[in-house]
Amino acid sequence: MLKTTGLFVLLLIATITFAQQSKIDLSGEWQFAMDSLNVGEQEQWYNKDLPDHIHLPSTMDEAGYGKPHIPETLLCNGKPEIWQLARKHCYTGVAWYRKSVDIPKEWRGKQIKLFFERSMWQVKLWINGRYVGEQHSLSKPGTFDITSFLKPGKNIIAMSVDNSPYVHLGSWSHGYSDGIQTIWNGIVGKIEMIAKDNIHLSNVRVYPSFKDQKLKVRCNVISVANKNQKGQLKFTVSDDLGNIILTKKEKVKLCGDTSTFEVVIDLENKLKKWDEFSPELYHLNVSSSFAKDKDSESVRFGLRDVEAVDGRFVVNGNRIFMRGEHDAGSFPLTGYPSMEKEDWLRIFKIGKDFGFNHWRFHSWCPPEAAFEAADETGIYLQPELPLFSQDWEHTLVGTDKARDEFLFSELKRVLDSYGNHPSFVFMCMGNELRGDHKVLERWVRYGRSYDP
Repeated sequence: MLKTTGLFVLLLIATITFAQQSKIDLSGEWQFAMDSLNVGEQEQWYNKDLPDHIHLPSTMDEAGYGKPHIPETLLCNGKPEIWQLARKHCYTGVAWYRKSVDIPKEWRGKQIKLFFERSMWQVKLWINGRYVGEQHSLSKPGTFDITSFLKPGKNIIAMSVDNSPYVHLGSWSHGYSDGIQTIWNGIVGKIEMIAKDNIHLSNVRVYPSFKDQKLKVRCNVISVANKNQKGQLKFTVSDDLGNIILTKKEKVKLCGDTSTFEVVIDLENKLKKWDEFSPELYHLNVSSSFAKDKDSESVRFGLRDVEAVDGRFVVNGNRIFMRGEHDAGSFPLTGYPSMEKEDWLRIFKIGKDFGFNHWRFHSWCPPEAAFEAADETGIYLQPELPLFSQDWEHTLVGTDKARDEFLFSELKRVLDSYGNHPSFVFMCMGNELRGDHKVLERWVRYGRSYDP
């Protein structure tokens, strides 16, 4: 009888855990195929087993796919020299990734998204043979709403990743160049499915001020049903040990598919400032409650103000001098930047040991792990848009409408993805920018307005 009871309890715990599961990790083995002739979409490869296999997250280079690289040489003093970093295996074009995943029946009625941390450059997605959509970025994670494409049980995910140029950035952009980061093909970082209730939180943004002792919070509530429902938002500020410092509750009413709410929390001088000498971090947890639908999102933030006063940089009222590193995104062992916080902690701690406080990412934007590590170590980051303008490569600002539209969209994507990090202190529109300064000024004005 005791054994039976114990088994029942274990089964009950397993059932509850499975029912509460909100994420499915998609890392592991995927079917794979190169599509150098770009015929896969026409031949519906998303409906067919692919001939090869690859482990994601990774790239084709790491798996050994592509043509072996033959180094280019440059005559220097009459002697041939290798003059750039390079991929071990060369491939530019479309590659396909396909995987079967089981969706628990408890996810029926949930809102489900597919998340992948980074790719290069264009990603198209099919679920169970149905086309979901396309995304393209060099700087941010990808997210697809796949709610209406899934069913409980077995589902087939197929992605085509095209690392050929979506717009013309030339060969010098460190966000897209063979000789620096390399032009890799694959999916790196987290790959997962995320399930949410029909009413859930989205895009939580924090605007802390040490000078004003205020924390402004702006968040969206997405409502698929019951759009006029009333509910409650709860805001909890705690330290890194989980000790609650402040709480605030707000009664709210939903209006339409997306409702945006803003609340200001008086910090009452209970939080320490964040800077290079004292990188104090805190957690904001936002929880929503609407009848049976509940959700929560957490943001890690630091309390700081950055200003330019009389031509000098000022952080929390103190003048600072930038002692920085030029980071071109060179990770020669993999050909792409690390997605692991531990690697960036090691890099930034070495910089701190040599007196650095500033990291400039030359014409590219690092991943989430770099921002998290810089938050913890007190490094002022400067990500940039992936443009290095050159006259001879015809990459001047304002001369290519498609490129300008991509870069402007990339600006907004970077701010949305990483704007909560206290280490995100500066941002530049690219490197050695030439062309129409009015276009650049418009981008800067927009960025300052969108995320002060």
